[in-house]
Amino acid sequence: MGASGLLLLLAALNAATLWLTRALDRTRELGVRVALGAGRMRVTHLLLAEAGLLSVVGGAIGVVLAYGGAHAFLRLAPSSIPGTSMVAVDGRILAVAVRTVAQPGSRLRSWLVGGRSRSRYSCSPEPACSLLRS
Repeated sequence: MGASGLLLLLAALNAATLWLTRALDRTRELGVRVALGAGRMRVTHLLLAEAGLLSVVGGAIGVVLAYGGAHAFLRLAPSSIPGTSMVAVDGRILAVAVRTVAQPGSRLRSWLVGGRSRSRYSCSPEPACSLLRS
């Protein structure tokens, strides 16, 4: 159970890093939005909605891959390997993963780590500066 939690933590950190990297790539686009009159809250809502959608879709894909991987392993593994009959998706781990994606509190935390930090960096007070930087 501890190894699964550590793996989930590493995956969340990886996703946050990818979101921040993507924000660096989108600095020019977000600078144009701010220059055209989009307020900081509008850009923040855009980035938070994107982060939420990515987390829900990623969680759904993860559940499908877990069941598909377990089924493929059982189909391809030789019967001489001891314990193959016990291979299954652990309901407790799946419940934690689904709760992490679906629970408003933890989804809010991941959005704040990913989306909010991206919006802080991307919504500079002077849009011209972000356009000149990129």
